[in-house]
Amino acid sequence: MGNQQVTVHPIGGACMARDGSPETGVTTHAG
Repeated sequence: MGNQQVTVHPIGGACMARDGSPETGVTTHAG
């Protein structure tokens, strides 16, 4: 995973964003 941030979840996580933008991750400016 390198330097990617992931969510912590009992059954897995999701990549927050590979470049810090909502277009490449699962979150937006609203969370």
